[in-house]
Amino acid sequence: MRAVEAFFDVILGRIADPSLPVGCLIAESAAQSLTLKEEYGTQVRGLLDTQRQRVHAALADSSADSQTLDELATFVVAVNRRWPC
Repeated sequence: MRAVEAFFDVILGRIADPSLPVGCLIAESAAQSLTLKEEYGTQVRGLLDTQRQRVHAALADSSADSQTLDELATFVVAVNRRWPC
């Protein structure tokens, strides 16, 4: 769980940093994925999967089963975006 706490510490720090642009290009691209060219949609899905794998790995020390970890990692990546968008 320390890894998840550290993850959110970084995210919250980035949200509060006025020097960083608002929004998440990956999340915004995923939201528009049906209108993207196929190659770009594939790239966006790959980036999201990489993020999901990183979160899943951070949770690997948990006692949760693999399916639960997959679902939690997918949830974390889905809701992780820099507001306002």
